[in-house]
Amino acid sequence: LAAARGESALAGVRGRVVATGAAAPLDAGVRPAPPDAPGAEAPQDVPTTDAPGADAPAAPPDVPTADAHAAIPPPDPTPEAGPAPPAVRPDDVTDPAGGAAGVGLPGIAREDDGRSSRRGLQFLAAGLGIAALTGGLVLVDRATRGDDLPAPTTTTTSTTTTAAAPEPSVTATIQAGSRPNAIAAGSGRRIYVVSNPDEEMTVLDGATGEPVDRAPTIGAGAQSVDVGDDRVWVAKAGTGSLLRLSARTTQRAGAPLPLPEGLPVRVRAREGSVWVGLRDGPDGEGASVVAKYDPAAGTLTQTVPIADGVQDLDVGDGAVWVVNRSRPAVVRIDIATGERTTIPVGAGPRGIAVGGGSVWVASSEDGTITRFDSRPPHRSTTIEVGAEPRGVAFGAGSVWVTNGGDGTVSRIDPGSGEVVGAPVEGVGSEPGAISAGRDSVWVVSTPDGTVARIDVPDA
Repeated sequence: LAAARGESALAGVRGRVVATGAAAPLDAGVRPAPPDAPGAEAPQDVPTTDAPGADAPAAPPDVPTADAHAAIPPPDPTPEAGPAPPAVRPDDVTDPAGGAAGVGLPGIAREDDGRSSRRGLQFLAAGLGIAALTGGLVLVDRATRGDDLPAPTTTTTSTTTTAAAPEPSVTATIQAGSRPNAIAAGSGRRIYVVSNPDEEMTVLDGATGEPVDRAPTIGAGAQSVDVGDDRVWVAKAGTGSLLRLSARTTQRAGAPLPLPEGLPVRVRAREGSVWVGLRDGPDGEGASVVAKYDPAAGTLTQTVPIADGVQDLDVGDGAVWVVNRSRPAVVRIDIATGERTTIPVGAGPRGIAVGGGSVWVASSEDGTITRFDSRPPHRSTTIEVGAEPRGVAFGAGSVWVTNGGDGTVSRIDPGSGEVVGAPVEGVGSEPGAISAGRDSVWVVSTPDGTVARIDVPDA
């Protein structure tokens, strides 16, 4: 476009020069462009806190340009002869850049000047071509950018559409005895389930959810089960014993170990020892204690009395954490020093789990989880979950809570402490005991006699 307009203007000038022997003055004067518009504002859809706002784009260099609205005169189709106009004066010629040239073009006012006239014509034609070309470029630039506006600042962003990750869901429901009451997910892809009235333990394949052929006989009265140190540990009431089984073969790995008098409520194999929480029995026999065993020697090494009863316990981050039965509190017992610290929690505390640098306690009467730091000063927060939360497990990248009052499982992000997604349904009635593996969660429904497997796709 610029070249065409320049050639057109040049043709018109040639016609006039040949006819008159003198250059016609330019009708469209060239003047500096108006000042640039203010820079664009920083985008308003990007929230900022401390950082300063985005700078406006830099204005283009202040280069004088021809007026974008000035018309370029068309060429005369048929030059007419006539008297020669007055000679061009120095101040009648303007510089293509926008200011007065200040210098005349001698020798082009006389047709009979021969060589000098032709040389002057060449100079004038070149000057007019440059002016037309400059104006054309400016017009093209203005048409692209918008009149008198600075060139916009372009930010290229890459948008990736990601499908929503599938949520955890129940993929299998397995019959596991008459009244299953405790469960443990082992590191070897085996799931161990005990049922208090039953003689046999149920062992599930963690990959398929199917029961394995080997169902060890452990006798009735099993209260709790855990896996650690390549052993399966079962705490039993009635006989008051602690059983040891091989995690690989599920065969007995030694004689049963006697427990202190009382009702065992929880066994945990952690921190190089095996810990059993007991409370007084239905007839008042025994006392609330935590018993510590050496797993290699198979001996009882320590008994720690708990004044306000034992509802549940877990072990981790250098301490034993005991949920009190008669008050809304957790007692921290330092494994190295024996020092005790009491941390208040919500009403009706039940299950407990340690993981992610925090301790998680279900408060059944409040419908909440109390989360506090496992290190002093034990700062705490409260997280609302479902109705009557009971069991708590840490694993598969999250904290998992059984809600006995509405038959669901809540998932909590251990980093943010927020509930993730909708509660998982279909886990059976009154879910209680729960255990988490690498990419699945296992939930016990005692009234239904079942175990529900929850697959966690994003674990």
